[in-house]
Order: sequence, then structure tokens, then C-alpha cells
Amino acid sequence: MSSEEKSFWEKYKKIMIGVFVIVVCFLFAFPFIYCGYDNVSETTKDFLKIIFGAIVGGLFTLFGSLITNRNLHKSQGAIRRKDTIYKPLYEELRFIHYEILKENPYPNLIDFEERPQDELSRHPQYIVWGKIKNDTRIFEVPADLKNVMEELYAKINLYQEKHKNVTEALDKIYSDIINKMLNENKHYGNIGNLILSDVCEGTHPKYDLLKWRMKTYTVEDENHLCDEIMKKAQISDELQQFKEAKSAWNAAEEKALKLLAKRIEDVVRKYEK
Repeated sequence: MSSEEKSFWEKYKKIMIGVFVIVVCFLFAFPFIYCGYDNVSETTKDFLKIIFGAIVGGLFTLFGSLITNRNLHKSQGAIRRKDTIYKPLYEELRFIHYEILKENPYPNLIDFEERPQDELSRHPQYIVWGKIKNDTRIFEVPADLKNVMEELYAKINLYQEKHKNVTEALDKIYSDIINKMLNENKHYGNIGNLILSDVCEGTHPKYDLLKWRMKTYTVEDENHLCDEIMKKAQISDELQQFKEAKSAWNAAEEKALKLLAKRIEDVVRKYEK
């Protein structure tokens, strides 16, 4: 239960219980203190014992009811958080981590709003956390989960920044090599996005990179171009920084999945079995 949810009773229950017990004990003992135990009639003694027993019994019943209601409220809150926060986040992150990023490990596009997907080249869409932050559920998110999710989004933003840098660097590498081969002085764009995945995996780009540049060329020309791209790209700072950013994103996502799985398992074990 968060501090915002604590009622007046939750804040002051120990003081109130203590005062109530003291008052009950005083009322029970007062006749004996005032009149003396031997001067109190047996009828009065029996009456006070009955009253005291009833009060004590009622007190235990009240405490039991309060504890039961508190546990019920706690379990309902935990189950609600599991169903509206932990589970939607976990399912989205797991889908991205184990499906989308397996198909498209170095995505050019990452969305934080729901958009139509290209089934041939699906990209990550992080939707749930933004929705949680924009409604009242954010007040129920535990601090550790909030920190983990903010860390994940920071790593995604870093990946996007480094992705832009490395694709621009690959565009320049490609342009420099082509210009040297064709004795030109042009800049070619959008090549980095096409070849980034292959460059990261250390394989020759699968695209025919000379088709629109030279009317006639040989396999040796194509291989030379690819070899030069790979050689220059592998020693570039931009590629190394990009790989580090991708690893950091991957680690942050695994950390979030691990925490969410634990939260879900704890709720199921404590309140749903």
C-alpha cells in the first residue's frame, strides 16, 4: 500500500488501540479502586466481568475484521497492479525482445505510439509504459519498476542516437569508396540503413551496391566494394559506440523483464493460489 493510500486509521491505529485498551482497563478497575475490592458486591463483580469479557471479545472481533479487510485490500491492490501494470508491460517487452528483435535485431525505426506494422519488416513499438505514465496507474508503480523502465527508455534513446551516427558514418564510407572507384564527388544517402545489419554481423551486404552506380561491373568490383566497406566500418568509432548502445538496450530490457516476471510470480504465489 502506498503512502498516498494510507487512511487515518493506518497512520494512528497503534495510538488509538493503546488509548482504547487503557480506557477499558480503567473503567473495569475503577469500581475496585474507588470502593475497594472487598466492598464491591458479587453481583457488581459478575456484571463487570461480563461487560469486560464482552468488550474484550468485541475488541478481538474488531481487530480480526480490520486485519481481514486490510489483507483483502492489499491482495486486491496487488492483483490489480499485476493485471493492469506488470502483465501488460511484461507481455509487450517479451514480444519485442524475443520476437521483433530476433527478426529485426538492428531496427531503423522504434515507435512509442501504436502505428501500422509492416509484416515483412516489423519494428519495436513501446506503447504500454507511455499509457501508464499518462493515467492514474503511474501512482501505483513501485519505485524500483519505475526506475528500471526509465533506464530502459534512456537506453533506447541512446540506441537511436548512436544508430543515426553509425548510419551517417556508413553513408560517408560508401560514398568515399564509390567516388574513388568512379572518380566522382557525390554523397550517397540511405545506404547505412540498408547495410547496417550485415556490417554488425560481419557479413558482406546482401544488397547489390553497384547496380545503380555502374552500368557494367564485375563480381570482383562488388567484392572489392564490400571488403572496403567492412574494413573501414569495423574500425570506426561510430560502429563500436552503436554496438555498445545496442548491448546496453538489450541488458536493460532483460533487467525489466526479470523484475516484471518476479512481480507477477510473487502476486500469483501470495494471492492467487
